[in-house]
Amino acid sequence: MVDGHDKGLRQQLQRLGKRSVAGWKVGLTSGGGRDSMGIGFRPFGFILNDRCLQSGDSLQLAELPGIELETELCFRFKADLPLNASADEVKDSISSVASAFEIIQMRLGRDATVSDRLADGLSQWGIVVGMEHVLDWRNFDFSELVAVLSCNGTQVETQAAAGHIDDHFHSMAALSATLARFNRRVLAGNRVITGSYTRQCVRGKGIWRGDFGEVLGGVDIKFI
Repeated sequence: MVDGHDKGLRQQLQRLGKRSVAGWKVGLTSGGGRDSMGIGFRPFGFILNDRCLQSGDSLQLAELPGIELETELCFRFKADLPLNASADEVKDSISSVASAFEIIQMRLGRDATVSDRLADGLSQWGIVVGMEHVLDWRNFDFSELVAVLSCNGTQVETQAAAGHIDDHFHSMAALSATLARFNRRVLAGNRVITGSYTRQCVRGKGIWRGDFGEVLGGVDIKFI
């Protein structure tokens, strides 16, 4: 981790202060963003408890300028994750997975540095979580998933997992290693989102749905 990365992440944690954390995001795991701050570098962003929403909830669009939606998976933990955990230790510590949205808010200008972006939590605002599912973590093939994003019933984007997003358990192991540098770790009850399948700007009122198919189902958020 280079000095600018370390500085930005420390500033992010300073901004977090004593606020209550629902969990963490793993950044730069998919698409064109992968490795954009360095090969294998997987930064974190904190998720606040009061910004952890449930599928079907509503938000006032006028109060959230610069909003974008990312279709993601959200894992919940049943046990504290060891520092510098392996992918197998991640699997042993997970209780469930759900379809989810990450709500992104573009708060920085175009001249923002890498350190600025890390301090800002990679634009994290909050998450929306669907129904939780328990799977066979060692045998379920996450690479076969396809995410479909729709707005007001009209499909706007589709993205297959294969070739697009990193293995979720390796991503969470990388998150564990990054958090460990700051004496932090994923705790029992925490949620972790592991990277974007689809991403769209929210330009008007409406109902958005992200769907991962028959096994995991979907997640909905309404902007009013």
